[in-house]
Amino acid sequence: NIKIDYEKNYHFECLINKINGEEASIIVQDGFPLEIEESEIFACGDRLLGNLVMQFDRDKKRPLYDKMYCFLDFSGNKQNVGMYKAAEIYKRNGETFLRSEEVKNFKENAILLICSHRTRDEQAVFFTDCKDVVLSDVTLNYSPSMGIVGQMSENITLKDVKVELNGKHGMLACVCDATHFIQCSGKLTAENCSFFNMMDDGMNIHGNYSRVEKVEGNYVFLKIQHVQQWRVNVFKAGDKIVFYRGSTVSEVCSPVVTESELIARDVVKLKVVGDLSGLAEGDLACNYFRAPEIYINRVKVGNNRPRGILVNSSKKTVVENCEFSTCEHGIELAGDNDYWFESGRCEDVTIKNCLFNDCNYAAGSYGVYIRPIYTPTDDAKYYHGNVEILDNRFIGCVNGMVYA
Repeated sequence: NIKIDYEKNYHFECLINKINGEEASIIVQDGFPLEIEESEIFACGDRLLGNLVMQFDRDKKRPLYDKMYCFLDFSGNKQNVGMYKAAEIYKRNGETFLRSEEVKNFKENAILLICSHRTRDEQAVFFTDCKDVVLSDVTLNYSPSMGIVGQMSENITLKDVKVELNGKHGMLACVCDATHFIQCSGKLTAENCSFFNMMDDGMNIHGNYSRVEKVEGNYVFLKIQHVQQWRVNVFKAGDKIVFYRGSTVSEVCSPVVTESELIARDVVKLKVVGDLSGLAEGDLACNYFRAPEIYINRVKVGNNRPRGILVNSSKKTVVENCEFSTCEHGIELAGDNDYWFESGRCEDVTIKNCLFNDCNYAAGSYGVYIRPIYTPTDDAKYYHGNVEILDNRFIGCVNGMVYA
C-alpha cells in the first residue's frame, strides 16, 4: 500500500499554440519552469541539449495519433546532426517560441513533451543482486527516470503494481520505462499490474551482450557495449556462458566462469574453464543461461511511447490475459547486437488471450513484432524459436497482427 511521487517535474511540457513555418509559439504549462540564459535553455532545472521530443493528445493524454517522436538539439550549434534536428527556444514581445525544421510535423493544440532530464540514475525503485523480491500494492505516480529496475536478481514478483497519473505531472507518470529487468533468473512474475503514461516501454526483460577485447590464456577481457550498462558486471562465478562469432548467433564455445571482475567502468575480466582456442576479438559473450522463467498475467499497458512488453529469455515465457494500447508494438521479441546489445534468444514463448487494441497508431505496424537485429549464417539462421500466438484479439493494427 505504498504510493511513490516526486515534488518537481523532470520533463518539460508546453502547448503548441500557433505554427508559422518553422516557428511555433508555445505556452509553457503550469509546473514546468523554463529559463533562457542567452543560448542556454533550462527546463525544469535541466539544461536542454539533445532531447527526445513527442507530441501528446491534450484530451486523451496519450501520444498523438500518427505523430512519431523526434530528437531535437537545443545545444546552440543550430546544425542538424544525425537524427537530431537543430532547435531553439526564445522569447519575443512577451511570447515564447520554438524554432526547428521539425516544427512542420507539429500540430496546434497538442502538448509537446521534452525529456529534459539528462541522466537515468534516479529510478523510483531499484534493486540488484537480490533474491525473492516482492512488490505488492505499489502505485507509482511519477519517476524522473525508469519506474522499477531490477538486475542480477533471482525470483521477482510484481502484484497489483500500477504506474498511473495523479494529475500533478502533466502527461507522464514515468519519464522512461515503467519496469526494466536485466540478467535476472529464477522466476519473474507480473500479475494484475497496469503501466500507463510512460515515455518508454511498460516492461523490458533482457540480458546483455559484451564484446571480446582480448584473450590471454584462460582469461577473457570483455567490453560492456552500451553506456547505460557501464559498471554493471552481469557475469558471476559458476555461470556457463556462450560466445558467439561476431554479430551472429553461431556458437564458438561455452565455458564456465570461475572468476569475474569489473576492472574498468566498461571492462570485465573473466577467468573461465573451457576451450578458448576458437575465440577471437569481436566475438560476443552472452550469459545465456542466467535468464528468468517469465509469467505475465492480467497486465495492461497504454498511453505510452513506444511498446508494451519486450520479453527476451531462453526460459519458458507466458504472456496471457493482457491488454495493450500502445503507440507502437504491443509485444516485441527483440534482441540486438547492434546498439542496445540486449540479449536473450527466446526458445519457448506463449502469447494467448490478449487484446491488442489500437496499437501502432503513432509508429510501428504490428501488434506482435518479432525482429531481432543480428547476422544470420548458414549454420545459425534463426534467432528466436518455438513461439505460439493463440486466441488473441487484434483491433486496428496498422499493417497486421503479427510480424516475424
